[in-house]
Amino acid sequence: MKLLLLALALVVVLPLLIWTGTYFYWDIKIRMEIRELENQPPLRSAKTNTAVSGGCRALPYLVAALETTRSRAVIASAMLGIVLEVGDTGRPTVDQETAAIEELFQDHMFTPQDPPDVRRKNYQQLRAWWDANRTKYHQWWRVWSPNCSRSGEK
Repeated sequence: MKLLLLALALVVVLPLLIWTGTYFYWDIKIRMEIRELENQPPLRSAKTNTAVSGGCRALPYLVAALETTRSRAVIASAMLGIVLEVGDTGRPTVDQETAAIEELFQDHMFTPQDPPDVRRKNYQQLRAWWDANRTKYHQWWRVWSPNCSRSGEK
């Protein structure tokens, strides 16, 4: 009986600990990268298109960072990161990807040069878009994969 309980505990507890550790690893890593961006301009290497790693895991952090930041580097990196991840989701058709990126660029994009009231208005529109579409691009429980929505849709 004790052996059965121990085996059951390992089957349940070990995966839970692994998932929790992975979640906190990416949470801390992405938050630290955004904080570093606030203090210095992004360093781009040949392998990365955005200054924040984590793939789709970074999307909620990037959207949230746009609300409070005054850093031009964070705004530029967050907007680029959001568009790149949305465009790289593997939607079933190219037309759907193109439409999503076009909607983001036309209706919700803002730049560091925009006045604060324009940025605030566009952020609110971007946040409403994100709240309506977040499950298409990021599933919070899939912390082990930077490709949240690509796996079953190709």
